Amino acid sequence: MNFWPFQVLHNFTGCADGYRPTSTLLIDSSGSLYGTTLAGGSVCGDTGQGVVFRLKRSGESWVLAPLHTFAGGTGDGKTPYDYSGLIFGPDSAIYGTTFSGGASNFGTVFSLRPPATACHSALCPWSETLLTSFALPLYNPYSGVVFDSAGNLFGTALAAHVYELSSSGGNWTASVLSDQGGRIVANIALGPDGNLYGVNIDQGLGQGTVFQLVPSGSGWNLNVLREFMGESDGDEPLGGLIFDSAGNLYGTTSQGGLNGGGTVFEMSPAGGGWTFNTIYALSGFTAGGPQSALTLDAAGNLYGTTQFDGQFNSGQVFKLTRSGDSWTFTDLHDFYINNDEGIYPIGGVTLYSNGNLYGTASQSGANGAGSVWEITP
Repeated sequence: MNFWPFQVLHNFTGCADGYRPTSTLLIDSSGSLYGTTLAGGSVCGDTGQGVVFRLKRSGESWVLAPLHTFAGGTGDGKTPYDYSGLIFGPDSAIYGTTFSGGASNFGTVFSLRPPATACHSALCPWSETLLTSFALPLYNPYSGVVFDSAGNLFGTALAAHVYELSSSGGNWTASVLSDQGGRIVANIALGPDGNLYGVNIDQGLGQGTVFQLVPSGSGWNLNVLREFMGESDGDEPLGGLIFDSAGNLYGTTSQGGLNGGGTVFEMSPAGGGWTFNTIYALSGFTAGGPQSALTLDAAGNLYGTTQFDGQFNSGQVFKLTRSGDSWTFTDLHDFYINNDEGIYPIGGVTLYSNGNLYGTASQSGANGAGSVWEITP
């Protein structure tokens, strides 16, 4: 196979820099990378509470700085799964979620800002603000948040809840927009039509659904756009949805499909409804396919990762190239369990303006704690 050049930018130690990165990376205009780890921090290994980090280029190398080490308890979150990754807010702060911790130990939404004055230390922690600590019925978010044009935040919590956070006078209020049963672990997507779009793992025929939430008066109406059927079109959509400039939706399923490793699909608005097309059936086994949303480049090509699929069953990075109405699959990299590059990429692909791809491997690596990698075209 003609793989693209691959290199490891950072191997986590499992301590102060973090342990087990699972998030899709956030990239700024200078090419610095931001992400989270499930554990590590003030306590090494899987008993740590997790870290928010920045990886910045310095000459020919990269330097990692922990921006925040989670403390857990009632005053801070812990265990940031956040597969969809951090985001920059309209105020240039970083926003994200933690799976647990906070006042009820059901997770938090937080923001981070750099120090107000210049910091001359090698380690310059950022200032954290907790926007909310989740309380029932909201609990345990796997995904991050997204802003609308009015400055409201939207996200999902584990027991199939879609929520909104609205700010007034510096205080944030959480409200439940939808409780549809089943499980939602993927991020919510804001459509160009002002509606919300997402995926449910369990609903429909039991293999999951694509859904739409439409504002109606003081509430939101739920429309199911697709019920997955398993072998023919995929099962268990874990990754979120993305839009292209024409309003088409793209997503993935983590298993099922004709080759067992999940699917990549496209949905297009047509005549008041939606058409569905399976772009590609991945090869693999149960729950080994994509765990996070796809990435779209300016030419309309798609990039993604799989957790277990690939030549060595340790994950892969792939590209789907559009040519008219068809798509060509390219395997860009297969992870291998017996080397130092890491395995099991859960987060998706981050694309920089120069065409380079960035991502994380959640396990293994030189220190057994995961890695950050770069692929160049």
